[in-house]
Amino acid sequence: MPDIRRSVFLALASAVLVAGFGGCGGDDSEDVSEERISQERREAAQIARQEERVKQLERELRERQRGDGQAAPEPGPAPSAPPSSGTAPAGTTSCGDGVYVNSVTTCPFAHNVRAEYNSSGGSGDMTVEAYSAATGQRYVMTCSGGSPHVCFGGNDARIYFP
Repeated sequence: MPDIRRSVFLALASAVLVAGFGGCGGDDSEDVSEERISQERREAAQIARQEERVKQLERELRERQRGDGQAAPEPGPAPSAPPSSGTAPAGTTSCGDGVYVNSVTTCPFAHNVRAEYNSSGGSGDMTVEAYSAATGQRYVMTCSGGSPHVCFGGNDARIYFP
């Protein structure tokens, strides 16, 4: 990762230098400098998006790994937690309204994830981003379309809701 950041820094520094010297020539050099700066900005934005995607994939990988370092099996069907029976998924806490969380997830965050899922269409597998008041940050969560919905991501958060 540091190599990518260094490349972005060098590209932006080059663009700034080109822009600074561009005013010394005629009108053509200004157009080329502005074009080059624009290109460098687009490339820097693309690299930033790629870095964010890598971070997201790393978080998902950590979520799927066991403590013994072996990869966890691919997720199968979502565990069931029939709301009518009051049976919660193992190791979870009820937040009310059929929402359950694991030990590292707060109820307000779980309700925010559920609201984002529902406001994004509320059906099928999807990724949502929700705010956590506990950390003051937004987290990307991957949610299943099954019933109950299972959302995971962030800092090992896991949320279940009907």
